[in-house]
Amino acid sequence: MFTGTITSVGAHGFWFLADDESRDSVFVHISQVENHKWLHLGDRVSFELGTNPKSGRPWATNVKIVWAAPISKPELGEQS
Repeated sequence: MFTGTITSVGAHGFWFLADDESRDSVFVHISQVENHKWLHLGDRVSFELGTNPKSGRPWATNVKIVWAAPISKPELGEQS
């Protein structure tokens, strides 16, 4: 099991995280997130590494939120 931080948020249920050990960028899809919860910038997660069956590329599997970051207004689509 690895840990990391969400560093990039996509609009269609995908994200990228930075692995704590290697600092590599790892792809995350909502289908691999526990209870299909939406992730936010700065969320801390635990995960396993797997291979995406469609692309054959590495991705995070069995993703669980360890610590949820406060949600910023811009991320919610609100204007200041």
